[in-house]
Amino acid sequence: MRRAGVLMLLGVAVLAGCQSEPRIQQRDGQTLEAAIDAAIKRAPRREVASATKAREAFVEAFITHPRAELPSAEAVVGMRLDEFIRFTTRTLGSGDNRVYAPTVDPLAPDPVRNASLLRTLQLDRDLLDLARSRAQQTGRFTVDQFEWPKPAFVPPAEGALGVDDHATFAFTFVNHTELDVYNPVFHLTVTLPSGEVVFDDNLKGPEEKSNDRTPIPPEQPTLLQFTCCNIATAPLVNQVMHQLPLDAQFDYTLVSIDDYTRRNKLDTEGFTSGRYERLKAIDECIADVEGRVTTWTPESAVPACRVERGEGGRSSSRRRR
Repeated sequence: MRRAGVLMLLGVAVLAGCQSEPRIQQRDGQTLEAAIDAAIKRAPRREVASATKAREAFVEAFITHPRAELPSAEAVVGMRLDEFIRFTTRTLGSGDNRVYAPTVDPLAPDPVRNASLLRTLQLDRDLLDLARSRAQQTGRFTVDQFEWPKPAFVPPAEGALGVDDHATFAFTFVNHTELDVYNPVFHLTVTLPSGEVVFDDNLKGPEEKSNDRTPIPPEQPTLLQFTCCNIATAPLVNQVMHQLPLDAQFDYTLVSIDDYTRRNKLDTEGFTSGRYERLKAIDECIADVEGRVTTWTPESAVPACRVERGEGGRSSSRRRR
């Protein structure tokens, strides 16, 4: 009898394991609605009704008739279904998240609107923090763990010959992880004041054999040098680098970095560089609104509050020459 009871408990445990919480995974070419529906089909029976109700509310508010004060709809990609239900309920099921009517004078301070904006920004920040935590929990590095302030641009030397006739970029690179890292790869975009992009490619790192890679230890600023535009392989771009105006814009993007396994461990799907830039802007905007909730207006906002809601696939640091 005892053995039968044990077998029954084991059977229940197996069934529970088979009904692990599904995630919203959006495949190539699949709509977000279809991805949510697929997750609901895999949900435990007890959760189907609440998940379906959350799905209907989400599609209406985020996709069919999107509301400007809500986070991006794609923020739910990767969520477990129970997280999706809690997120949708919290975001749409509370009177605190309704859209407030504008004041008679749209330029006048509106404390009620400002408080609503703060809640939306804080929710957006929570979602970005969640994406970052998930990436790091799976063993990935995230872009915010590295720093490369103000890389120095050295144009090609006048009269240089052959292999030495190239542009050089000097980085002071700081690794804020707890591990040695190797072989960072940067993408550079150079834009003229006219808006013309004159360079858009990865920079060339130092030539090293795979067994002689130099580690970048934690919390020790390390000087790195990269090059591009050698006269022999890119003569036209080399000439452009010779003549760049002082107000040309340089956008440096970290696109890859290895751990000890010699594999790229930089997360470029969950907590992307674009999301990191968005997180920094949100933090700055929250500080601006919190500091003057009763007097803040969109017209008086810091530039970070006017950042568009679009997200890129990578995040970069920008500077003028």
